[in-house]
Amino acid sequence: MKLAIMILAAGQSQRFNGCKLLAQMSSGDSLLSHSVVNATTSQVGDVYVVTGRWHDDIEHAQRQALVPPCKLLYCSEWSLGIGHSIAYGVGCLADDYDAILVTLADQVALTPETFKLLVSEYDGSQIVCAQYAGQCGVPVLFPKRYFSKLTSLSGDSGAKKILHTEDTVKAIQIRSAEVDIDTKADLDRWNSLSA
Repeated sequence: MKLAIMILAAGQSQRFNGCKLLAQMSSGDSLLSHSVVNATTSQVGDVYVVTGRWHDDIEHAQRQALVPPCKLLYCSEWSLGIGHSIAYGVGCLADDYDAILVTLADQVALTPETFKLLVSEYDGSQIVCAQYAGQCGVPVLFPKRYFSKLTSLSGDSGAKKILHTEDTVKAIQIRSAEVDIDTKADLDRWNSLSA
């Protein structure tokens, strides 16, 4: 099976009031670097980052070796919402992969083992997703047969409507997936816990 890990990093980070993706964690890494390293270290697939509002900053950081090597997919219409960013990324990758694992750049508590667990539960036909706070969500592994539905997404709802309407969803309890960084206070709290 040929798999891609697609890290979503296209949003404006409005509540953060700046580029949260390049904000520094207590480890010294940026949020995005942390996500890319975890995805790459899992060794389950090729790593891509869907960029948008902060593409130029991310590209510059990557040239300065502040973001590890990975392929950047620039979604010029990022302002249309996360659904559009997913659709764009899947459209770029669909012909070359059998499955795509979608995750968010700001899910700081995920580890390489998280990605390995999702892949180990994958049977080749069903969606495998994280379950936390009583809901299914990202990270989520989609088989190729869902790519056409993913490329038709738009707006801010993301892929949740697919997770809620399909019978072939295997949900894995992953409490760490609930942790994400939306504000500077969130980052300060995370840094104080992980210092």
